[in-house]
Amino acid sequence: MSVRTTPSRQQRITHTRRAATHHAIATLVTASLLSSSVAHAQHAYTETGNSPARTYDARVPTPRSILGYDNGDRFTPQRVMLRYIERIAAATKRVKVDTVSHTFEGREMLIIAISSAANMARLAEIQRDAKRIAD
Repeated sequence: MSVRTTPSRQQRITHTRRAATHHAIATLVTASLLSSSVAHAQHAYTETGNSPARTYDARVPTPRSILGYDNGDRFTPQRVMLRYIERIAAATKRVKVDTVSHTFEGREMLIIAISSAANMARLAEIQRDAKRIAD
């Protein structure tokens, strides 16, 4: 018969910090890889050089259309911001939202991948590479 011991408080804290650090590194690496292509703004703009003007994708809802006000005009509760993020993810294949954890208050903690269609198609590969680098 083996005796099962529970980890000490310090061991649990150390393990949690180590896991959080690995997750943070993987998230930062993934974000930097995904943002390597040019991010497109939510309004028309002209790039310098020979690039054509790019325009806003009307399928992606604006903050005003979901929140009822422009971003930054007033405080936005987390549950309302989650609703907006979910609507954006439903509108385009260039956004992927995953719940990675919950706060001590039970609120969702998200990881959001935003990138080109080409990068989103190989998202699993990019995440694997980021985890490999983080370890």
